[in-house]
Amino acid sequence: MKKIFLIILITIFSCSKEAKNIVKSEDKPIESSRAISMGPIFLPENSFFSTISINYFTSIPTSTKVFFTMAGEIDWVREEKSSKIFHKMIFKDLEESTFYKFAYKEETSKKEGFIKTLPYGTEYEFEFLITTTDFEIGDLRESSFIVILSKTNQMGINEFYEIYKKNENIFSSNIIVPIFDIVFNGEKIFKSKDDGIDYFYYKDVAIIGINKKLENYDKISYYIPENGKVYLLISDIGRREVEIIAEKYKFYVEKIYVYKNSYIKSDKVFSLDNPIKVSVTKNSKYAMVLKEVF
Repeated sequence: MKKIFLIILITIFSCSKEAKNIVKSEDKPIESSRAISMGPIFLPENSFFSTISINYFTSIPTSTKVFFTMAGEIDWVREEKSSKIFHKMIFKDLEESTFYKFAYKEETSKKEGFIKTLPYGTEYEFEFLITTTDFEIGDLRESSFIVILSKTNQMGINEFYEIYKKNENIFSSNIIVPIFDIVFNGEKIFKSKDDGIDYFYYKDVAIIGINKKLENYDKISYYIPENGKVYLLISDIGRREVEIIAEKYKFYVEKIYVYKNSYIKSDKVFSLDNPIKVSVTKNSKYAMVLKEVF
C-alpha cells in the first residue's frame, strides 16, 4: 500500500513539474522542427537603409550563395561555404537610386527578388506601405519599403512564415521593416534597436515604432528629428499607454498609427484597419508633400 501511495505522489509531482515547464515555455515563441523554405527577406541593417541583408531559409542545409546585380544579367556572386538552413548575407554602402536584383537556389528551384534604394538628391519621389500582420496586401510592388506592425513585440519564425507566405510576392521584392522581433531557435534574427523602440530614416521621413510598454516615454523624443515628417507606429500596448504617447508627441508627428486593439480617439491617432500607401514628393516648388491612399 505504501509503494502504491509513493508511486501516486511521484506521478503527481512529475505532472506538476511538466505543467510548470509548459507554462514557462510560453514566455517566448515555440519553434517546431518542421523544415521551411522562405525568402528572400530583405531587412534594413542600419537606420538609414544604406545597408541591408538578404535572408532566407532552405528546407535542407546548404551553403549560402547569393547572385546579385544592379542592372541586366547576373554580374556578381558571393558564397559562404558552411551549410545551414538559415542564411543571411549583408550588403553595405548600396548605391542610391538603383534597383538591386538578388537570387539564390533552393534545391531545384531559383528564388529571386529586387529592392529599390534611396532616391538621390534633394528632389525625389517615393512610396512606402504601412500595414499589420493581419492583412494580405496583394501584388503591389511599387513601394520602397514596407513597415509591418504586429499585435505582439516578438514573433517565432513559424508564425512569421505564415504571414510571409500570404504576402510572398510583395515581401520578396521590398525592404520590409518589422516593428517586432523575429526569433529563430532562440536567437533574434531581427530585433529592435532599443528596448521596445525601433527607428528608421528614409530621406526626410522618420518611422518610429513602439512595440512594448516603456518605463519612460520621454526617450521617444531622442529619435524624433528636428526636420522632416514623423510617423509613429504603436503595437497593442494598451489604450492608456497610447494616450500618454499621443499627449506627449501629437504636435511633433505627422500621424500616430496604432494596432486596432489599443486605438483611442485623439488628435493624429489612427487605427491601422487597412494597409496604407504613403506617397512622398519633394521638389523645388514645395518642401515636401505626403499623400496617403487607403
